[in-house]
Amino acid sequence: RLNDSYYYSGQAYQLAHGRLFRELFVDQPGAEHGPLTSLLMAPFSWGDDFVRWQRMVTVACGITLVWLLGRLGTRLGGRRVGVAAAAIAAVAPTLWMNDGLVMSESVSMLLVACVLWFALDTVERDDRRSQVALGVALGLGALARSELVLLIPLVLLWLVIARRRRGDARVRAV
Repeated sequence: RLNDSYYYSGQAYQLAHGRLFRELFVDQPGAEHGPLTSLLMAPFSWGDDFVRWQRMVTVACGITLVWLLGRLGTRLGGRRVGVAAAAIAAVAPTLWMNDGLVMSESVSMLLVACVLWFALDTVERDDRRSQVALGVALGLGALARSELVLLIPLVLLWLVIARRRRGDARVRAV
């Protein structure tokens, strides 16, 4: 059976060589998985040892995730909470076990952390830049893993509740 790691790696290799979103072993269009991970890996899919470079991309996503979770913790609860959040993230097997594989989990978890960051920005600042960044992070998340589209209504609900608590007149109609 073809596993996801082979699929992402092979599709990234094909993308790098001009074969756009084709199945690996059958010459037909392929959309079994979200396109973002393969697109992210494509620039690193050259040479004889391209899988190593693709893995480095997922490792970089995992390292960035640990850093961002630490920043989120600091933002929400102070320096100690941030250090604890980063430390827990660094040793949690469910977060790092896919980092050495060419899989969408590392990319999608990083995007979920970005969604949390930009959702906080949107509540705190309420400016277009934060809203656009949140929309981009949500859209990219859905392109990484299709089930992350379910995050959109949850984030919107949270934004409505947060703004209602702040007394935002624009939300009263909702």
